[in-house]
Amino acid sequence: MSGALRWRPAPSLRKTLLLVHIAAAGAWLGFDLMLGVLTIAMLTADPASAAAAAVSIRALVPWPLLIVGLLTLTTGILLGISSKYGLVRYRWVLMKLVLNVVLTTLVPLLLLPEATTIHDNGRAALESGAGPLAPWSALFPPTVSSTAVAAAIALIIDLELVDRHGATVRAHDLGAGGEAVAAAGSSLARPTRRDGRARDGGPSSAASPG
Repeated sequence: MSGALRWRPAPSLRKTLLLVHIAAAGAWLGFDLMLGVLTIAMLTADPASAAAAAVSIRALVPWPLLIVGLLTLTTGILLGISSKYGLVRYRWVLMKLVLNVVLTTLVPLLLLPEATTIHDNGRAALESGAGPLAPWSALFPPTVSSTAVAAAIALIIDLELVDRHGATVRAHDLGAGGEAVAAAGSSLARPTRRDGRARDGGPSSAASPG
């Protein structure tokens, strides 16, 4: 990021932003897992329980998921522009930003219509006593979303290890194959030039999540 776009908050405010960012990402993952559990119950439980699970899905979509997604995105952007790492200078920060934007956008565009249909089918099933009609493809959204959020969190932890202990120490701790993993982490953390290539001499990792 250029100096004109840098924002320097007080240390206490930055710590608060970081805490909210991590908490929101954790809540997002928790909501996705809850959505997955309800979907499995809807597809496998007895008719009454399946219908109740189908109706309950609407409690998570869209507002809880949308709120934590936007909160994660907003705090991530603020953390990015308040540090020397920026938003697009480092590959891992850019990857997290793209994941956040895509997953948050998909909540109202794709997940909400499907959740509304499932909710309506569940209410009809409760009234008729039959099981709700839902395809197994309903498992796809929570599976993809929870995997992507977990991967983003794991990416932060992985690159924090590279930054704090160095690629050599981390490779030694990991044992066989550790050098390749550490080298991959260091490559992701290098700043990129405008032509997309990694610049030599850059820091080995970004210390704060974007």
